[in-house]
Amino acid sequence: MTAPNEPVHYLDLVDDRELALTWLRTTRSGERRLPQRVLVVADTRDLAADFAEFQHLYVDRLNVVCVVVGPTGKTDSGAELRLPAVLSQDGSAVLWVGDPRGVWWSPDSVRGLPPGVDGRAGLGELVEALTIRDVFDEVVERARKIPHATASPGLHTVSGYIDAGQVTAAVWQAVPRLTAQSGVVDVITPPGVEGRPDETGFVIEGSALDRAWRDAASQAHHADASVRRLAGWSGLLGLEDATAARESVIATGHHLDGFAEVVRATADEIALRTGAGASTSVAVPDLGLPPRLPVEPAEVAGGLRARVTDELRAGRSLTELAAGLRGGATWLAPRGAGQVARRVDEVCPAELGARLREPAAFPRWVAPPAALPAAAVGVGVAALLPGAFWWLGPVLGLAWVCAVLRTSLSRPRVPDESTAVALLPVVAHAVAVAAGVVAARAVPWPVPVEAVAPATVAAAVGLAVLLGACWRRAVGRWHADVATAEAGAAVAALRSVLEEVVDRGWRQADRLRFWSDAMRTVAGALDDAADVLRGIAAEADAPRVVVDNPLVSPVVSDDLADLTLEALTPCWAGLASRRGLETVGLGVRDRVRHLFGDYRVHLTEKGVQAAPPFGRSDGNRELLISETLRRVPEIEAVTQRTGREEMRQLCAPRDLADLKHEAKDIQVVRFAPLLAQAHLAGAGVDPLLETCWTSSTLAAGVVRLVPLRGEVVRTYWPHNRGSA
Repeated sequence: MTAPNEPVHYLDLVDDRELALTWLRTTRSGERRLPQRVLVVADTRDLAADFAEFQHLYVDRLNVVCVVVGPTGKTDSGAELRLPAVLSQDGSAVLWVGDPRGVWWSPDSVRGLPPGVDGRAGLGELVEALTIRDVFDEVVERARKIPHATASPGLHTVSGYIDAGQVTAAVWQAVPRLTAQSGVVDVITPPGVEGRPDETGFVIEGSALDRAWRDAASQAHHADASVRRLAGWSGLLGLEDATAARESVIATGHHLDGFAEVVRATADEIALRTGAGASTSVAVPDLGLPPRLPVEPAEVAGGLRARVTDELRAGRSLTELAAGLRGGATWLAPRGAGQVARRVDEVCPAELGARLREPAAFPRWVAPPAALPAAAVGVGVAALLPGAFWWLGPVLGLAWVCAVLRTSLSRPRVPDESTAVALLPVVAHAVAVAAGVVAARAVPWPVPVEAVAPATVAAAVGLAVLLGACWRRAVGRWHADVATAEAGAAVAALRSVLEEVVDRGWRQADRLRFWSDAMRTVAGALDDAADVLRGIAAEADAPRVVVDNPLVSPVVSDDLADLTLEALTPCWAGLASRRGLETVGLGVRDRVRHLFGDYRVHLTEKGVQAAPPFGRSDGNRELLISETLRRVPEIEAVTQRTGREEMRQLCAPRDLADLKHEAKDIQVVRFAPLLAQAHLAGAGVDPLLETCWTSSTLAAGVVRLVPLRGEVVRTYWPHNRGSA
């Protein structure tokens, strides 16, 4: 029984005689396994002698198509084609090519026209068609219906083949791209653990860790709110306890330092417990550590496989991908206590704690010296009132001095600050308002009397607004100096560090460690694959050909990526079974080398349009096929041919008289690529039912088998001069 996927082996006893004879002798001696399909090209003049060399192919009941080339013999009764009788046995066929150039002829015409082409062109097209195994099998099947299984072949073929040199050049150009290193390492992290966890709450609620965080956060919030309340009128009037606000700031500094120390101690404790080999299911409720997650090797293998597949199909090179995986493995590695301590120092620097524990002094000059002229002018305007109302000036001045005194008493004071120093701004403002009153009464000012009263009201309101603004500004400056807002942010950042320490250092420690080791293992396998491909490319004699079809290179790149993924397939099974990681990557080099050899054979036999056995990426290939079919519209026309049309018949004009022209005797093999079937259906083409859909190429055509007249073929039984 013929193997369905075994290719056709081609033997040329005319133009490549020595190679063909060597192969025949090795198969006859048993050194080489016989294939199931053999195509033999022989000369009619040497057929009797050559048959001794290949008769064992018939003895072993192989499927053989023998193409005999050359003129027939001549007898008194006419043309005669002498053939060994065994050539016509079941499962075989003989195709007589009287003239390789052929003639343009149809069974309905009397004579044929010379094709005017190269002498071997017609025979070459026939050989190309017969090396397609589906066409070969169909010719053998149709030959059973022809006397002596012998016919004159006619054919019309079209091809969507892409030049083999173009495909080979695309392969050797794709290998450097697949193994290139850009110098930029883009760290790859696995699904589910990229960046910091979005969720929180890994610390057990009510535990020592949770209480430490809540105490620090509550104290920071309280201190910040106390300072902010001082900025209002209640703070200016002394209704808020400024000293208590200052003490709250100091307490925040101590709580922040304490929480930072808790985070450091937690990292040390986790390092100690994991180093002692803690159980994966244990929890430490008193400290606040939740149960640890178990390792799921199948999840790791599946997630890593999906990520590597996505990256390769996105065009990332093997070397870059390996470097990215190593970077991700380093990122996933457990954080040491020293790393956590440095992280704590980054989010909660010592300078911040010092600013909180020793708050900066509140500005002594709430109403700065720049406000002295404004106070003097405002009070002086009130002193310009006529008659007995002039005394409103000194009263307004006294109110201003009392307000300044109130700000000096309301501001948070440093414990060792002296009263004389604290009252210095009050004295300065008292002198300024007194000077304003004296100047207003002693110097005649050309001010209309009716304008003095509105000016006095405006001055009083302006001084009140000025004092409020000066107070808020002073409180704002002090708020920034004591950094209570920064303390709240530092507490939140420390909480994130604590969550990460508990989650990654304890809860997911075993899982992430396995991820890290697995990523390093796969990175090593990718490097091995890249080394093999680089070595193959270095040894190859790559053609210097410009790939002018822009759709070929993406297809080849996809195939090489799929080839690498196929070579890595055993790695995923090894990771999922959690056997020794050091053995997971073994064999990748040999598998890549073997698959690459198979891929080159595939390109030679089936072309780049057909997907290789390991091919998974179809998008670019479908574009290539569609474009190829668009450029070869004749494929559609071939499927509509009946075999009665004019086409090249591989015989000489004089040989037409030896053929049987009756339609009932002629057998037609119509073939088209299976790849074109969907395209033809989409274009509304209805191929004839007898079309043979091939799976190997983008070649299409019609092979017309015209029987010879009965008296032309003469069979004989030669002496068995070869060993079977």
